[in-house]
Amino acid sequence: MDSPDHRRLSEFLERTPNIRNISFIGSKGHGKATLRKLLQAQTGLDIDFLREYRVVDARPFASRSTALKPLVNYWTYQDDSNEHPYLIHALESMELPYNAANTLRMVDGVVVVLNALEIMTASTKILLRQAVNERVKPVLMLNKVDLALQLSPEECYQAFHKAIESANTAVALYSDPSLGPIEFDPIKGNVVFGSGLEEWGFTLDRFGAIFSSKYGMERDEFVSKLWGDWFFDTDTNKWTTSPQGGKWKRGFVQFVLDPIFELMVAVKTMDKAKLTEMTSSLGISLDVDSLKLKGTTLVQYILKKWLSLSDAVLSVVVQKLPSPVKAQRYRVETLYTGPLDDISAVGIRDCDSQGPLVMSICRIVQGMPTGRKYAFGRVFSGTLTTGQQIRLLGPNYSPDKRTDVWKLTVESIAVITGLAHLDHISKVPSGNICGILVPERFTFHLGTLTSSETCHVLRPIKLLPCTAVAQVAVEPKDVKDLPKMLSALRFLSSTSFLWHTEDTGEHVIEGTNFEHLNQSPVILHKETVTSTTDSPQCLAKSSNRHNRLFCVGSALANELVDAIESGVEQASAHFDRAQRASYLSDKHGWALEHGLNIWAYGPNNSGPNLLCNKTRGVMFLHEIKEYFVSGFNWATKCGVLCEDNVRGLRVNVVDVTMMSDAIHRGMGQILPTARRVVHACQLQSGPALVEPVFLTEIQCSQQEFDQVVSILTTHQAQLVDDYRRDGESVVNIKAFVAVKQASTLAQALQSQVDVFPHFSFDHYQIMEGDPVDPSTMAGETVQNIRLRKGLPPQVRPLQAYCDKL
Repeated sequence: MDSPDHRRLSEFLERTPNIRNISFIGSKGHGKATLRKLLQAQTGLDIDFLREYRVVDARPFASRSTALKPLVNYWTYQDDSNEHPYLIHALESMELPYNAANTLRMVDGVVVVLNALEIMTASTKILLRQAVNERVKPVLMLNKVDLALQLSPEECYQAFHKAIESANTAVALYSDPSLGPIEFDPIKGNVVFGSGLEEWGFTLDRFGAIFSSKYGMERDEFVSKLWGDWFFDTDTNKWTTSPQGGKWKRGFVQFVLDPIFELMVAVKTMDKAKLTEMTSSLGISLDVDSLKLKGTTLVQYILKKWLSLSDAVLSVVVQKLPSPVKAQRYRVETLYTGPLDDISAVGIRDCDSQGPLVMSICRIVQGMPTGRKYAFGRVFSGTLTTGQQIRLLGPNYSPDKRTDVWKLTVESIAVITGLAHLDHISKVPSGNICGILVPERFTFHLGTLTSSETCHVLRPIKLLPCTAVAQVAVEPKDVKDLPKMLSALRFLSSTSFLWHTEDTGEHVIEGTNFEHLNQSPVILHKETVTSTTDSPQCLAKSSNRHNRLFCVGSALANELVDAIESGVEQASAHFDRAQRASYLSDKHGWALEHGLNIWAYGPNNSGPNLLCNKTRGVMFLHEIKEYFVSGFNWATKCGVLCEDNVRGLRVNVVDVTMMSDAIHRGMGQILPTARRVVHACQLQSGPALVEPVFLTEIQCSQQEFDQVVSILTTHQAQLVDDYRRDGESVVNIKAFVAVKQASTLAQALQSQVDVFPHFSFDHYQIMEGDPVDPSTMAGETVQNIRLRKGLPPQVRPLQAYCDKL
């Protein structure tokens, strides 16, 4: 039987219109963790088994730079517009695109946390794009406003306006008509100004409520004057669009910033009469202990009493972000793969707790202290109850084949009540987030739970391009712990890391972000070619000398390579053959015939290398195509220079001669021959080595600009842009820096100038020099990679791959 606390939580879970599922996105250092900690401490659900887990994360900042645990906190908020309190599921904050996708599937809204003195970084734009792709609605929190108060009031407004403008630029690129208008506008009430550290914040509506009646205006009308080019004529108490040469103040300055500045001045000068007048007018009573506070501490105390940050943020969350009932009406099209009129789709659209169970599994966690597996996700339809008979549909499930499906009994339903701490309840209705106990053999991280025999799987989560830039091999200290290490790696693979096992048996973790460079990993290079015209014809003979493959190689256009890597559907290997050929002809200048005769992408049948068939009248060619494609995939996975992946190579098969007897042209003869001829084409087409490059974004003062540029130059960074506005002291710098230099660059900037750069992967660049010549930079890198992999230090010559006619 459920305890009273469990019953109370169940009551909250059943009020679906009062539920909000949210998360936080933003760059590192912008204050997401501080904001979550404050909100959890002030609004955490007052239930015994939740109370001790109110603090989000007490670890030192250095040890929690990357959030890897799926945290779900329960917050409550009561406002005057609703009889019952709201229940807010607050999921983990997101910094990295790879682990953001699973979290975004479970939420309906996100709070974008942005430093009020900075513009939106590239990494935050990627996260925002992923949110809009999942039809998740955003609101904006301008954090660290306390730092902006060191500027003049007008400079504060311009800094805030610039930050919001940068966010709206990103929103305009990724908007979805189904979400409606999602631009950030303080007048519309979807922007919060505040300080997570000092625990105060506000929306424009807060000041509209204070001053509108005083000036005889409706609140909404008054709020509309508090942002933009509206100035207040104090002589006539009227609004104007002209400042009259600086005579009149902007509405935001006059009615929002000036009261805060006046409070700061009154405290600084210890003007007790003025201070008493202001606090009494604001309805703030200062007790004996608070009067003992001095300076900044007293200002923070009064602002926290007057402008509650938790009230400001959560009022925006409940008013501007949708409930599951509203959100699932427009999200069902992106969630469900089956017909939109079947019983499961209708249940999802209506968020019907009486409909068939449909639940999306988005994450696997280990319960403490037992270590058993729990599959966590979002209930979109029906009610999940203990003892229920359900089907678990894997990502490869098909209603026609009926494969990749398990039948389960719900033994236990869990909610996360702290740092991976689980507690159990008996049922969870639609619109909520929970987990169920799953068997140990359950290894995948995405799936669909359903009670319906006709339910289709939920649409696979679409990841934005996520390029690995570094890798490290791991092994257990004790061999007997290998199973535990493999289990841990499976869990890591669902977060911001990519894990795979090499052919040599090594277990490799690949990192996709700057934070992953702290463990001194191996930087991932790629091989490419530079010749844009067909190379001399290359010939490779099979080992029995009865089969000959004739090919030529060339470089693919950078635009096409980028389209394949960025996931453009028309350029992908799985797109319709005829439509893909038309796309290549229209966008990339390919002959239609060549586009129709693409045999394969490589490596892994999906990479940015193409194998094309340009032969005519060759008999039995279809019999060796599979072997040729396998050899091509092998050759592009392990390039000729240092056995790294190849990027941007096009191989045209121009002729093939084969033995008429099928036994002499089997896989053992064709596959290694195809690999050799592809390597020969690579060597004949101007081989080169490319390295990953980060785009780094830095904000500094004009006085620090020269020093920052000097540090960038020292680390071989390429300055792209330095942007500043007239009258502003802040400079926004963008520069390209090689991934291998990023860690030392960040350390130098923090130690010498005290600025923190933001990094995001941007592109690959060709390293200087001949990669075959060890005296060049590229050649030395190739040699070092070969030695690390246990290969001979020198690249094998062309004659080792290309046979003579």
